Amino acid sequence: MNEGINPPTPATAGYGAIKEKIMKNLFIIILFLISMCLWAQNVPQTIDYQGRLADSDGNYLNSVVTVDFLIYNAEFDGTLLWSETQDVSCANGIFHVQLGSLVTFPTDLFDNADRWLELVVSGETLSPRTAIASVPYSIKAETAYTVKAPPQPQ
Repeated sequence: MNEGINPPTPATAGYGAIKEKIMKNLFIIILFLISMCLWAQNVPQTIDYQGRLADSDGNYLNSVVTVDFLIYNAEFDGTLLWSETQDVSCANGIFHVQLGSLVTFPTDLFDNADRWLELVVSGETLSPRTAIASVPYSIKAETAYTVKAPPQPQ
């Protein structure tokens, strides 16, 4: 007989199944923690915007000007959906702002419909309006939003 091999006893027979269950639960916990860390990385709630302003003679501005930023649902006319006023500092005409830093965007503002940005500088409306295009965060968010979970085994 094989004297060196010990047959499984009732105490050790289920060890493999218990170890497998522990490993499976540990994997689920680690996956959950990783997903929570990724979920915690919020998408910025502002839009980085840069422009260049000149006076009517084409001279670039080197001053602080009041700019109204308005978002409409159409290129012409349309409905005003959001607005914010900022005092912007221009250097050689160039300015930089974070839209949404003073007035938060409505949650449904960017709901897959076209949006148009209009600027009013010191009371003068600039035209044409600028179409607002996607940025990497929004493309990633759209991808995540449309992903469907795989069917769960029954």
